[in-house]
Amino acid sequence: MLYSRTLEDSKFDYFKSFLSYVVLGDLSYEKLVRPIIKDAHDLSTGEKNFYSINRNTFPVIVYLVEQDKSFFEKINPDNLTQSNYQHILKLVSHQREIAPSHFA
Repeated sequence: MLYSRTLEDSKFDYFKSFLSYVVLGDLSYEKLVRPIIKDAHDLSTGEKNFYSINRNTFPVIVYLVEQDKSFFEKINPDNLTQSNYQHILKLVSHQREIAPSHFA
């Protein structure tokens, strides 16, 4: 369980890091974050489901949609603005809720 949690955390850390570079103006990282945002958009609009989104970034995609589904429904993933990226960075910058322990 600890190993799995560590992998999930690293996926969030990478996404947050790459997105931070995009917000700072380094658009070379945009190609790394855009597919995740596109899957979040597609999941929120029903174009994709839990079985068809990218498995490697599944926890990040689901977290984003759970945090602000209406935002992802409204954005155009092919024409993201700096404001869109800043909002998404704000979402992932908040501490994620840790699942309750089964041993408590």
